[in-house]
Amino acid sequence: MEVSKKEEWLKNRTTGIGGSDSSVILGINPWKSKLELWTEKTTGVTIEKDNISLRLGKKLEPFIIEEYVELTKRDVEAGTIALENMRSKEYPYMICNLDGRITDDTRGKGVLECKIKGAFVRWDEDIPSYYYCQIQHCLAVADYTWASFAVLNFTTNQLEWKDIERDEEFIKKLIEEESKFWKLVESGTPPEIENTKSCENFLRDKYSEGSERKTIDLRNNQDATDWAVILRCTKEQMEQLKEKELLCKNNFMSVMRDAEIGIGKGYSISWKSPKDKNVFDIERFQKEHPKLYKEYINKEKQKRRFTVRFNDNE
Repeated sequence: MEVSKKEEWLKNRTTGIGGSDSSVILGINPWKSKLELWTEKTTGVTIEKDNISLRLGKKLEPFIIEEYVELTKRDVEAGTIALENMRSKEYPYMICNLDGRITDDTRGKGVLECKIKGAFVRWDEDIPSYYYCQIQHCLAVADYTWASFAVLNFTTNQLEWKDIERDEEFIKKLIEEESKFWKLVESGTPPEIENTKSCENFLRDKYSEGSERKTIDLRNNQDATDWAVILRCTKEQMEQLKEKELLCKNNFMSVMRDAEIGIGKGYSISWKSPKDKNVFDIERFQKEHPKLYKEYINKEKQKRRFTVRFNDNE
């Protein structure tokens, strides 16, 4: 994708909810949180995560379409302006870019979604929920009744494809949730914080730099007080569970003794010694070759460490 065209595409994504955004809004996207998506839409800045998997998928898209046409004998329109920046007439905040538009003699027009699997990207289910969500979003925007999911599988070295029907009940729920999210964007109201790793990663990246000695007083913030109570109780429960876990493991080891495998009712135990591995003696190297050691020392920027300490006096 050319730089100017890519910039235009990224800018357009901030004007509505795209296919890949839909799974974020439903809370089933493992890579992005609602807060990150909301920030992109409200600031007009989309930070595209660039990696070899995404680039490879884009590069192989024409090949996947070509193979799909060969296998299915269906006509596919791809790479045209008509398929870019599609917007729903009924819900203008819903947009999408189609990988391809299928024309079938019996079924009419349909959405073609292309993906790669096995090289960097793996999944066990037939169609991952986040991809299913993306397809149904595109069907809603394009107002088509069916789609086809084409996957270049590097594990089997085959192109696999499956037709997917329009799911009216799912789309109704999707539109409802996307409408709620877009109202938050329009009003400038951030979504609730989620208990997901993607939300944590976004917050850590967004606030990666701290202001030295800056202090915020949270004593009159009731929400913060409630979070502290919940966190403290949770930590205490986790410690109790860890103690129970350790006791069970120790009991098992006392029974296993020198046995490497244990078979129980509904469970099995493995207690084996791993293979010896080579370990670099850094302390010895530093002592015997101090000058050379200094030449290979690089400072690594550390991330902010988040800790909560509880004061029993308050």
